[in-house]
Amino acid sequence: MRGTDNVSTLRAAADETANRLASRYAFDAADSEPVAVVAIVHGIDSAEEFARIHAYLSSLSVVRSVTDGGAAADLLNLNLVVAGGAERLRQIVALNDILSVGPESTDGSVVLEAR
Repeated sequence: MRGTDNVSTLRAAADETANRLASRYAFDAADSEPVAVVAIVHGIDSAEEFARIHAYLSSLSVVRSVTDGGAAADLLNLNLVVAGGAERLRQIVALNDILSVGPESTDGSVVLEAR
């Protein structure tokens, strides 16, 4: 990946990176089967934080619905319907600065951490 100058080289590198990311994460949500997913979110310390996370998850194109499944201390259980299922949700959440993907759970739920 070489350009005739530094700007051309950086532009070519950025284009190549964008193309690789696009091909890796390209996803047509309309063509995927919606799947029920349970998400456990850790680190909720206020009603505002809850609202921010709920709004973020609801805004994702792959998330068809978000309903509350209960809360305790700094933990929030959410029931989601996600096109592409739990793995697609993990991939998309990993690209944002609101939540991070936590460790694998033993019961199949998606573990998320508030940032």
